[in-house]
Amino acid sequence: MLLDHCILVDTLETATTWDRLERLHAAIKESIEKAISEMHVNGLAFAHVSHAYPDGAWVYLTFVAPQVKGREKEQWMRIKKAATA
Repeated sequence: MLLDHCILVDTLETATTWDRLERLHAAIKESIEKAISEMHVNGLAFAHVSHAYPDGAWVYLTFVAPQVKGREKEQWMRIKKAATA
């Protein structure tokens, strides 16, 4: 439904140990939001712990932003690369 309204939305997930969880979340969120702003639009990234284990957690991230018309693929790739760098 969001794509029908020119809103870019996607998810990604990763896992980490409990002692790294807050730093990982902050770093990925910052990277995603920076990549979004570099395309001259406002967007946001947010996350939740989807699975918890004794040694760590599985983090599920979502990002949304207005699509940059004609540059949708580039926009998506920039964000994905930033999030996984």
